[in-house]
Amino acid sequence: MRGACPKRYTVDNNINATHNILAALVLLDLDAHVVHLGTMGVYGYDGAGLEIPEGYQQIMVRGDDNVIHNREILYPSNPGSIYHMTKTMDQLMFQFYAKNDGIRVTDLHQGIVWGTQTDETRRDERLINRFAYDGDYGTVLNRFLMQAAIGYPLTVHGTGGQTRAFIHIRDTVRCIELAISNPPEKGDRPVIRNQMTETHRVRELADLVARLTGAEVAMVDNPRKEAAENDLRVSNASFLKLGLNPTTLAEGLLSDTYQVAQKYADRINRDRVAAATVWTKNQKPGVVTVKALEEGKARGDTGDVVQMQDSA
Repeated sequence: MRGACPKRYTVDNNINATHNILAALVLLDLDAHVVHLGTMGVYGYDGAGLEIPEGYQQIMVRGDDNVIHNREILYPSNPGSIYHMTKTMDQLMFQFYAKNDGIRVTDLHQGIVWGTQTDETRRDERLINRFAYDGDYGTVLNRFLMQAAIGYPLTVHGTGGQTRAFIHIRDTVRCIELAISNPPEKGDRPVIRNQMTETHRVRELADLVARLTGAEVAMVDNPRKEAAENDLRVSNASFLKLGLNPTTLAEGLLSDTYQVAQKYADRINRDRVAAATVWTKNQKPGVVTVKALEEGKARGDTGDVVQMQDSA
């Protein structure tokens, strides 16, 4: 949301890249299985009172003479960013090419990824994963752990009442493997799977990291245009049925990310940590101020600090 040029680039790049792949498969007459790594953000975050299904929603439509017709449609899209908007457009392209040309598609609606290591990357330090920590590309839980590792306050946007879906990077890899191994049949509609394992409220994650590390919490302005509070329930039944054994926060793997951030702390540019890009002219950057720190402290004592255990 940096301005008109980045918005245009995001739309042109994301949508054209997806369409080029689909058009090329038709042109070359290839019976390939397209696995698309998308986002939970296509649904939006207004799911209070219902469980978000895996892509499709059953509805009833009143027709002529008050006859009720049962239909199943794509779950109504409600993107909250330009990026998420492009992923909702991807969905429509997948529907068309599956129906018109028989392209086999699996669309993975992924939650927020946390963690840095998989079983494979642990084998050699040179295999370590990329760690985005900045205010534009960094994901919230990894950012909290990075901030704690360098003595930077945990920046909670707004009230911290945003509830989001999460998945450990190890499960991301496993889900992609399961998706590739279970393709749809030619002529089927796209298979949509929700690639997430649990949901958490942002301020509760901050409290957890603060208890584990002793970090301060700062309740900063929210640079994004989003609901201050929301509930979220999401179905991930299809991956569980295929054999996914979810990795959860309760398993203590937060220390992995914390230790990686500590090890490479000298590479972190503190000027890039704050989320300074605002989504509209009415938002303010999420920078740490005295007021933000006081509000974080006013939320109450987060409890005794629990020392992180070395997971090596």
